[in-house]
Amino acid sequence: MENKKNYFVRNMLCLVLVVVLVGCVALCSVGMVASAATDEQSSDVEARGLMTTITLRLSVGNGKVYVQAHNEFTLGPSTIQVYVYLYSSYSYTEDYNQMFLENKNYIGDLNINKTLETSANIGEVARYWRGRVYYQLDKKDWVSKETNTVLVKPDGTVEY
Repeated sequence: MENKKNYFVRNMLCLVLVVVLVGCVALCSVGMVASAATDEQSSDVEARGLMTTITLRLSVGNGKVYVQAHNEFTLGPSTIQVYVYLYSSYSYTEDYNQMFLENKNYIGDLNINKTLETSANIGEVARYWRGRVYYQLDKKDWVSKETNTVLVKPDGTVEY
């Protein structure tokens, strides 16, 4: 008889636990619906991106130098503003501020697996080139990354 009581009590506790869990899920679902219904005020809502990985690449082809910023990975819903800049100089420098801005591009939200690119013609004289990306994940601090400065000859060959 004692085993039947323990069995009954254990089953009742399991049933109560299941009812509580179902109730919690139902309450959470109601909260989600309520927050979706007030989406008209979404301009006050902050995006919640936790991190992003933006890679930068400088390449040469078809008589042009290209710089590409690629969103490799972003964790969480977010907005990523991105600028890409392409600089050149007739003399070697590692400071883009001492170079000429050849071209730039901007996007208000670079989604995952998307690329933002800009380019410029190589020209008829060897020049040093450098790419830069400047981006912001949601309202966090701006991040700047740069490529190495490379020499590109008029025929498109690159010296590192």
